[in-house]
Amino acid sequence: MLIVMLIAACTRKQDRAAPAPVETTKPSGAGPKRGGPIDVHGIAVRFLEDGTVEIAGTDRWGNGIDTKFENVDYFRGSIPVLERSVTAEQAAGLRRVAGP
Repeated sequence: MLIVMLIAACTRKQDRAAPAPVETTKPSGAGPKRGGPIDVHGIAVRFLEDGTVEIAGTDRWGNGIDTKFENVDYFRGSIPVLERSVTAEQAAGLRRVAGP
């Protein structure tokens, strides 16, 4: 009887599904060109080699903006929020450098 219980216990452990692999956030395939800062009407945008995006400059009221995004997708997603504090020219420029 003990042997049957051990075999049943081992079989149940093998039947369990393996946990799903954890997906990491990766930048989208065709991102903007990496390199030096791009000036967007007073906001410097840098696309770094590790996929992160840094922005630094001033908003429409002269307050500082200094933010780093995990990747270009997060940067694109933040533009509607950034539009509330930047000028129309800055918003259009941020959309242009972020790409489609």
